[in-house]
Amino acid sequence: GKINSKKVSQYEVSRIIAIEKDTKLRKQAYEAKFKMGDSLKDDVINVIQKRNSYAHKRGLNSYFDLILKTKYKTDTDTFMDNLNKTYLALKPEIDKALKETDDKLKELFQVNKLEYYHYNLINNPSEYEILNKTVNKYGGVNLAKKFYSKMGFDIDKLINEKKIILCDNKNSTRTFQIAIMPGESSGIYTSPANNYFGLNTLCHELGHAMYNLGISKSLPINIRKSPSIAMNESIAMMMEDVLLNENVLSDIVPADVMNKIKENHKRTKLIRLSKLFALTEFEHDMYLNPKQDLAKLWQEKIKKYTGWDYPASNEWATNSQFIANPVYTHNYIKAMIISNYLYKHLKEELGTLTENKNTAKYLNENIFSKGASLSESELLKEITGNTVKEQSV
Repeated sequence: GKINSKKVSQYEVSRIIAIEKDTKLRKQAYEAKFKMGDSLKDDVINVIQKRNSYAHKRGLNSYFDLILKTKYKTDTDTFMDNLNKTYLALKPEIDKALKETDDKLKELFQVNKLEYYHYNLINNPSEYEILNKTVNKYGGVNLAKKFYSKMGFDIDKLINEKKIILCDNKNSTRTFQIAIMPGESSGIYTSPANNYFGLNTLCHELGHAMYNLGISKSLPINIRKSPSIAMNESIAMMMEDVLLNENVLSDIVPADVMNKIKENHKRTKLIRLSKLFALTEFEHDMYLNPKQDLAKLWQEKIKKYTGWDYPASNEWATNSQFIANPVYTHNYIKAMIISNYLYKHLKEELGTLTENKNTAKYLNENIFSKGASLSESELLKEITGNTVKEQSV
């Protein structure tokens, strides 16, 4: 895409949308993102159609149906019904977060009606700027190591023993973890963690690594893994939340700054949920009929789940999950629910996780080491006494 006649990366576009308050610049960033989508949509649709052709040969309506049947052992009607029930249970809290955020954006931009280019701005940009400068000063990797050490995880030792291979991914803005060998080694490719979002992502990916390394090597090879994608993801998400919720940075970041960021964090999570519902339903409908007007479909889903007045655009095509991880976004929804539920239980068992060095031992012995010897429901039942289904969302 281009802004002011200069080529910009998707990362730069996302950065502008997240933190810049200049409406002219924001509008240009959104237009650049829409044009990126225009350039990608035909290739994405081509992949969707080829996947559907493969599913048709297997006797199924779409590739979406195929993934649900083979990977998640469920059918599409049951899946979509559960998705809708979950959304309706969360809707009051989501609507409240959306209303509060809209009010704050109207105040920030001094407008009575929000336009599409006003959305997705961080509500507390000045506080995040302070936080980013602090992380840059102390170093994101150092802060992540300190954070995990408070729970009893020795990251430096794991690096020295080659159990964690930390690679500096300078040429990318992405940080991700690869489970090289369950119970033995993990690789983390990290972009420069010189701001809060870099630190947050690194703590998330280290959560994946701790899960992978904690799996017992005595288990049969076929169950040396987490019981579900959502269970593994829930641990990583929980680590993100603990970083903020337990005031880990309070000795280097002013309390008033942290309080405003924590207040915004809950709203941001709920709004992220609303977008995940939109993405999941959009993907289902896209696979059902990839020849329909997908720009209009995207507009409708955004309106349905967020209430935002978006123009019809091919922004949807910029989402890499559709190609890299098809039929995956629902795992984030489930993981966020498990994460909140699990954290509440762990607090009851251990107190403040970052003030208890036995947190690592508890997680290793009661969750990580078991791999997939228990199903997700069985594991949660053993830990907490209930499955997620038995709890009020």
